[in-house]
Amino acid sequence: MGKVLLSLLFTLVMVAGAHAEWRYCFALDPVERRFLMSEAAPALQPMAVLEAGFRRVLSRRGHKIEGVACPRSESRSGIELMINSAAEYNR
Repeated sequence: MGKVLLSLLFTLVMVAGAHAEWRYCFALDPVERRFLMSEAAPALQPMAVLEAGFRRVLSRRGHKIEGVACPRSESRSGIELMINSAAEYNR
């Protein structure tokens, strides 16, 4: 019985992870003329919290940024495609 419950729990975690929302954040530093991006990650917190956290990280690193955005996708591959497109556009 314990193995069945453990197997069921593992399956539920895998399904939940497969359907998790993914995000990355980006910002512009006009002083340094740089486009800054985070890594792709499952969105375990509300967007406002993610944006504020990214803003704090960049501020600690000395960036003077204009706005932060954290686009979302329903899959890691979708968010990685968005990251690659943003990076290519900003080159």
